[in-house]
Amino acid sequence: MSLRLKYLLPLNLIIVLLLGAHAYWDYRTLEREFMRGQVNMLKHLAVGLRSNVEHMVREGETIDNEIVFVHEMVQDWATLDIMILDSKLVVVAAANAERLGTRWHEPGIEAMVQGRAEQALNVHDHEHDGTPVIDVTTAVRDTSGRLVYLIHIARRQDELMTVLRSHWMHHGLVALVLLMGVAITVNALTYRYIIRPLERIHRRMRDTGWVKELSVPSSYDELARLHLVLNEMLERIARNTNDLEETLRDREDLLGEVSHLRDQLTAEVERVRSELTATQSSLIRTERFSALGQLSAALAHELRNPLHIVRGTAETAMRRIPEAKEFVDDITEEVDRIERLISGLLDYTRPVDLQCRPLRCQEVLEAVRGRIYRAERRAGCSEHSCGIEVEAEQDAEVLADPVLLEQALLNLLSNACQASPKDGAVVLRACSEHDGATVFQVIDQGPGVPVSERERVFEPFFTRRTAGTGLGLPVVQKVAELHGGTIELVPGARGGTVAQLRIHVPAEREAT
Repeated sequence: MSLRLKYLLPLNLIIVLLLGAHAYWDYRTLEREFMRGQVNMLKHLAVGLRSNVEHMVREGETIDNEIVFVHEMVQDWATLDIMILDSKLVVVAAANAERLGTRWHEPGIEAMVQGRAEQALNVHDHEHDGTPVIDVTTAVRDTSGRLVYLIHIARRQDELMTVLRSHWMHHGLVALVLLMGVAITVNALTYRYIIRPLERIHRRMRDTGWVKELSVPSSYDELARLHLVLNEMLERIARNTNDLEETLRDREDLLGEVSHLRDQLTAEVERVRSELTATQSSLIRTERFSALGQLSAALAHELRNPLHIVRGTAETAMRRIPEAKEFVDDITEEVDRIERLISGLLDYTRPVDLQCRPLRCQEVLEAVRGRIYRAERRAGCSEHSCGIEVEAEQDAEVLADPVLLEQALLNLLSNACQASPKDGAVVLRACSEHDGATVFQVIDQGPGVPVSERERVFEPFFTRRTAGTGLGLPVVQKVAELHGGTIELVPGARGGTVAQLRIHVPAEREAT
């Protein structure tokens, strides 16, 4: 069944019922308004006639003139029934001559005579000579208020209903035209904006091939058929969605595996690259150490004998010529500097076999401080160049080679003492970390190391001091690397430089 029958027919019936109810309501409203207008007209006529009669009574005139006036009104208003009654309800003037001299009885008129009402109005359920009428009765009183006459005017209802039906037919015709216009408009709009789009949607959905041909009962309308097609499409979309979700899950699992393999490959590449970089650096450093060691050994062999001869000759010359002591001291000092350079170079390039054992940090720091003080006394210094403070945690220990560790700390402490002012203080500090490493700090009060030189100071032969060899910090770096640690120079909190030596012996070297 199409929506034209299932939807439009009830809709048209509803429109007809609504417009019928409106027509009935409009008719009843028109009837009430029309009757009210007629009653008002009768009232105006009664009031006008009463004014004339009251004037006649005040002037002492007879009723004859009013009889003539009533006949004139009847000629103008043929549908009116006009009567003038005296106080005894006797008709003294009437449009219908047969009523003259008769008594006229009505409940409303009798109530006015008895003084219970001033005016009588009867719109329905009242007749004149068997004909339904609407009437109005009003009283005429003299100056003393005594009832003299009664004015009674009536109009036949059949004549009023004829006029009313004529008006209602006009309104009915307008309502019928309106009904037809509304029905045609509603039907056209419903077909254009509801039924035809539904048919077009159904046809397009069928043409897409997403749904198969469905056997639709003949009782189904366009909405029901569209509902079946939509259900079929939703079921197919649900199946395709499930298949797509399974495919996406499989793809995500595959991507996860690929990502995991990629991460493993990346980590392996990084590990190999790090190992290659470390191996390359180690090979370069080993090759450099080998070449530098060969050069150092050759220089030591070729220079030490001449240096010994120079030192011996200088000492002999000083004994024979005491006046040349100043020159001899310069020669001896330069020979000693070259000897220190050769010794440092040999220490830097010599292969080292770690001999690690547990050491108390407090004892190591005290030993290094003592060696500095003894070296200053041997150099003829009457007082220490600066104060050295030792700070170490209670029972703190380190696993390290004692000779190499003391040599590294001695180099750092020597640099700190030379950088600090004479009245300054150098702090030797040791503390343990959570990962088992031990950090030694040498804190001076010197001018500090420029940022541009913090990496270069670990290059061999780089020094800012005239008497320096430039091998002290490279030796410290070598000791740190042998112990699996690091060495870095950072600015102090109150100026100066903090040299941090971190010692962490690898597991494979602990048993050495």
